[in-house]
Amino acid sequence: MDVVTPDKSALTMVTKAVESEKRDLARPPNGGGLYSDILHAGDKSIAEIEKLMEELHAAREYLKSEGERIRREAARYAHLTQSASSSVKIISESMAHSTVKCNVQIFGVEENLARCMIAEYLSGTRV
Repeated sequence: MDVVTPDKSALTMVTKAVESEKRDLARPPNGGGLYSDILHAGDKSIAEIEKLMEELHAAREYLKSEGERIRREAARYAHLTQSASSSVKIISESMAHSTVKCNVQIFGVEENLARCMIAEYLSGTRV
């Protein structure tokens, strides 16, 4: 959805035009009365609209900054997830390598023990 955002110069031009028209209307042709009541009501409406426009602008800026913060957090989370995944892979590969190395050492000890037992049996030192 495309949102039309007025630039500040356009907003300033509209505000100046409204102010100019208010000044022109502020000169009552016959001294006031109903005319001044209408102008007063219009002034209140314009002030409320300007206040709402300021609030909307502040809300827009807040939402933009929050969107940027969320994008940064998502990027940080993605990087952290990638780092954790890489760490787990390195640790698992290291554990697999250590297990193979440990098994080789254990089999080496068992093999040496079996050779010693056979040698003792053959030499008659162990019955």
